[in-house]
Amino acid sequence: MTNTAIAQRELLHRLLGLTGQQKQALDAGDATRLNTLAKMRAKVISDAAAILPPVVAWEPEVADLVSALQRSTAGLQQSTGARMAAVRRQLVQLTKGSSAAKYLTGTFPLYQSSWKA
Repeated sequence: MTNTAIAQRELLHRLLGLTGQQKQALDAGDATRLNTLAKMRAKVISDAAAILPPVVAWEPEVADLVSALQRSTAGLQQSTGARMAAVRRQLVQLTKGSSAAKYLTGTFPLYQSSWKA
């Protein structure tokens, strides 16, 4: 195995670990940890740019890890999208509830219009 393949393998293992940690943070609803891990992941990738495509092609020996990382990352993206959609739905419901409560308490701004002939 070449030095590049060894470095790529170590990088891919590191990224797989970070992706798993990100998934755990997302599942736990820990936005602070998720953000910290995302920054760590970006730094790891930036620091390793010299051994990553398009600078250097993936070595054939790490193809299995590349595929695993792609699957893991896709799963994280899907989970993140689903979580964001759920938060949006909850915000809509809270907004609707808040508007109804304001209306019922008389603090909701009422807009009146009239027809002029």
